[in-house]
Amino acid sequence: MRWLWFVVAALLAVAGAVQFNDPDSFLWVLVYWGGAGVCGLWGVRERLSARTRVGLLVCAFALEVGSVLWGVLLVHDVVAVGRVDLNSEVQREFGGLLVVIGAMSTLISRARLRRRSADGAG
Repeated sequence: MRWLWFVVAALLAVAGAVQFNDPDSFLWVLVYWGGAGVCGLWGVRERLSARTRVGLLVCAFALEVGSVLWGVLLVHDVVAVGRVDLNSEVQREFGGLLVVIGAMSTLISRARLRRRSADGAG
């Protein structure tokens, strides 16, 4: 399943790369490439120190919370369109936030499950 983290990291990296023509590109590149870095490093977590893994979880949590808050600000504009419209930039941005939220939530929940199983085994 480790390869899946590299696939998600690659997709987020590409999503960040295409943001440079956006007026608020700095924020989107930060979110996407931050998520790509966290997912990519999580794919090799066994090679990282415990402190680094904790730092990755903190970054994942910060990205998740930040994306949720940003999504809350966008939801009014998404609903105002009234339908799914792929030409609507705000809907595409909202979809991107959902991808980041999903990736970070999955990463955090899998880390918790691994921790519980490790605690239960000892």
